[in-house]
Amino acid sequence: MGTFRIGDAELSSSIPWPRCSIPQIDQVSAQRHSEPARVLRAHRWCTDASALTDTYLPFRPFLEGNALFGVGTAIAPVGIRLHVGDVVTLTSTKAPVLEMA
Repeated sequence: MGTFRIGDAELSSSIPWPRCSIPQIDQVSAQRHSEPARVLRAHRWCTDASALTDTYLPFRPFLEGNALFGVGTAIAPVGIRLHVGDVVTLTSTKAPVLEMA
C-alpha cells in the first residue's frame, strides 16, 4: 500500500480489494469456471479481516471469504486520463492494512 504515479495521475492505495469474478464466467455460454479463483484462493484468500481499524471496518464483509487481488485507490486530479505506455512510479509505501498468508 502507498502512493504511486501513472503518468500525471497520482494514485493513493488504501485497502486490498476482492478480485472480480467476471473473468471466471464464459461470456458466451455464461458457464462459471473455477480458475483462476482456485489458484488465488490458495495464495490470496482472506478468512479473517478482524484486524481492520475503524476506518476500514465497514469493508470487512467485502473482504472476508474472498480472494484479495486488487486494491482500492483514489486518483487525482479528477478527470485525469491514463494512457498505454505511461510510466508507473512508486512514490511512498506504508504498512498493509491486512496481513496475507
